[in-house]
Amino acid sequence: MEFKDDKCIIENCVNKQKFDKYCGKHKKYYNYQILSQQGINVCNIDRGCLNPILEGYTKCEKCLNVSRKKDESKLIKVSQLKSIVQEGKTICNKCKCEFDNFQNLLGMNSTKCRSCYEKQRLIEQNRVRVR
Repeated sequence: MEFKDDKCIIENCVNKQKFDKYCGKHKKYYNYQILSQQGINVCNIDRGCLNPILEGYTKCEKCLNVSRKKDESKLIKVSQLKSIVQEGKTICNKCKCEFDNFQNLLGMNSTKCRSCYEKQRLIEQNRVRVR
């Protein structure tokens, strides 16, 4: 039985090699190397997804479904906000809550609710300006 005393080839990694040139922590890079030698494109190695990509796509089937669900939930939120705006109510740009219109210090209608507006004013007052 031969023990490998060499370090992993990933920069700044001090673990011992277990898989060809990689340690157990970086096994995904070893798997990626094998798949790329076979000519198989994989989804996203940095996020740990080594599923094969179908031709003409940039993500695997699983990751596509996850991104579709996220997009769908965003669209639902946007459609809800649009329906509130169509009713003539004002929505805060920061927290997305409904609020009554009021004039800001410049005499214009505010795009933020009172609490968000006051928080922003305090932040701006305490900010150190370099000109």
